[in-house]
Amino acid sequence: MDGRSTVLTIVIGFFSIFSESLGQSTVPGIGSRRGTISFGITAGHYYFDPAIGLEITSPGILNNFRFRVRANHNWSERYQAASGHWATFNSYWCALTYNTDPIDRTRIFLESGAYLIQPDKVFSSARIHTGCFAAVGVELFVAPNTTERLSYFFSGGFAAINARADKLEGRPRYGQGVIFTNGFRYFFLPK
Repeated sequence: MDGRSTVLTIVIGFFSIFSESLGQSTVPGIGSRRGTISFGITAGHYYFDPAIGLEITSPGILNNFRFRVRANHNWSERYQAASGHWATFNSYWCALTYNTDPIDRTRIFLESGAYLIQPDKVFSSARIHTGCFAAVGVELFVAPNTTERLSYFFSGGFAAINARADKLEGRPRYGQGVIFTNGFRYFFLPK
């Protein structure tokens, strides 16, 4: 196990042990999200490349853990800088996510997983690239008095992948580095 995996394991373990002592939600319904699915729309920056995406998050498993999948449509900043127009590529993300219990309509989440990039043929000869990522974020619930819940979230983290735009001069990397995502999630709570 490398150093990053060890740190991530310790952080998740810490939140697992101490999440109950962080307090309970003061808003009815927010704490009952363990059995719900959420859908989201996202916008963010992945290294230099802006992106928009859709995501779905599973109901809770093993207390506050969930699976999340996201599909993004990215624009290559490196290609735009070299050619003067945009090229796009798709990325697909799969994560194990841990959510703390909400406190006053706010909660923290940690996510870590794998992702896949399908580059455009105009800047890369590769069919796919695979990598891993980790992020931490904050979720703010904005509709406290309805059966369905809406939240705004933002997160930051790091992505590691060996993706190079080999058809561009200098073979620049892309899809690797600091990532920032924000968006809205809609939770389907039982009536």
